Amino acid sequence: MGRMEDGLIDLTITSPPYNVDIQYDGYNDKMPFLEYEAFCEDWLSTLFRKTKNGGRLCLNINNTVKDFENDKLLSACVFFTNIAEKYGWTFREHITWIKMKDEDGEIFAGGKTAWGSWMSASNPQLRSFTEPILVFHKGSPKKEPVGESDITKEEFMQWTKNAWYIMPDKDNTHPAVFPKDIPYRCMKIYSYIGDLIYEPFTGSGTTIDACRELKRNFIGSEISNQYYKYATDRLSQSLLF
Repeated sequence: MGRMEDGLIDLTITSPPYNVDIQYDGYNDKMPFLEYEAFCEDWLSTLFRKTKNGGRLCLNINNTVKDFENDKLLSACVFFTNIAEKYGWTFREHITWIKMKDEDGEIFAGGKTAWGSWMSASNPQLRSFTEPILVFHKGSPKKEPVGESDITKEEFMQWTKNAWYIMPDKDNTHPAVFPKDIPYRCMKIYSYIGDLIYEPFTGSGTTIDACRELKRNFIGSEISNQYYKYATDRLSQSLLF
């Protein structure tokens, strides 16, 4: 990210590490809380500088952030919004991704068994059916100059509801992928054809795959050689760095 010029990016779509001890290649997802907070402050503040005035950020996150040292959970929405606003981002939307089990509309529980105290008020724990997608903008809420949109009337009517029913995705090479439908919708709502989209945590390349389909320009960053190779092989291109 530091190699980009300032004011370059139109839209960032990403899902950063949640600090919940997922076994990534080349990254520790079980940082001390203050270290994780500093990590998030670093990339969110740098991203702000690299984004155009009127540019947007779509941030898919977990429901909670884990403070392992104090055995405490924090609201991820509060955590990320506080950091983003500290460095200049303006909050504009909270979309709830409701995970589906199948295309017929059955709710997906993810196979989780976080019941806590079974059938007792002692210490119940709720299972997660959803994840937030937080949307921010830099400076003006209006994107100018006006470009060419490619969203249809039907898509606009359906996707501007703040609850998205989307099936999760799985990938044997990467432990935490999000479905292509998330960046696809975000691009059509928040960007124009030919805009520059950025993904700071490229992973398996889902966002970049959607960029190619929707005729957006893109830049991706990835620290893992394993994920980098997988994404470039999958997408048959070499524009990641």
